[in-house]
Amino acid sequence: PLKELRTHHQANDHDAIVQLENPTAEQLDRQRRHYFANVSLIDEQVGGILDALEERGVLDNTVVVFTSDHGDALNDHGHSQKWTMYEPSVHVPGIIWGPGRVEPDQRFDGLVSLMDIAPTVLELAGLTPPEWMEARSLLPALQGQEWEGRQYVFSEHARDAILTGTALMTMARDARYKLVEFIDHEDGQLFDLAEDPYEETNLWFCEEHAETRRRLERAISTWRASSSMQTATWAKDKR
Repeated sequence: PLKELRTHHQANDHDAIVQLENPTAEQLDRQRRHYFANVSLIDEQVGGILDALEERGVLDNTVVVFTSDHGDALNDHGHSQKWTMYEPSVHVPGIIWGPGRVEPDQRFDGLVSLMDIAPTVLELAGLTPPEWMEARSLLPALQGQEWEGRQYVFSEHARDAILTGTALMTMARDARYKLVEFIDHEDGQLFDLAEDPYEETNLWFCEEHAETRRRLERAISTWRASSSMQTATWAKDKR
């Protein structure tokens, strides 16, 4: 599916992004310079928002959450933008700031799912997250309490007009390993992020890592089943 995705990008300028099959070092450098310029632009605009909040006198009664829906491949692994489960695509920034509500100068390495922002915001607003919500509030971490993060995080990608080589791509990641499975292919991806942080050595068929692969596959199955049970409307009153 990922090889087909590359072909798709090279034949179509998705979001007006030209994806070259064999870019030169100069072209890659230029691409990154443009991306960094975009990052600087966003950073400046965030500063403008904070200035406006301060001018209105509400900055001290505001919580700011900065994150993104996905990263950008920037031709890493020969890919463009997102549509993969490589770290440049799925690993996004997460910054939460709020005077009197968020303990300052903290940094956490624990695993967080993007959906965990929702119950966090609800609790910061003094509301109780609904029982069906499977996301986990980050409020304990923000208040300086002991916090370890998730054992696993998951990501899914399906029914996409650009990632056409698979009907469903699913990722499971723990603190060290990442598994990516394609529902309609025997091949997949398994990376040891401690030994191979750039995800260049696929261990999917490596017998030495067979148990790790089975464990992460079971984690996906367990998560998918428990998620369906927790969020299904038909199961609401039958616990």
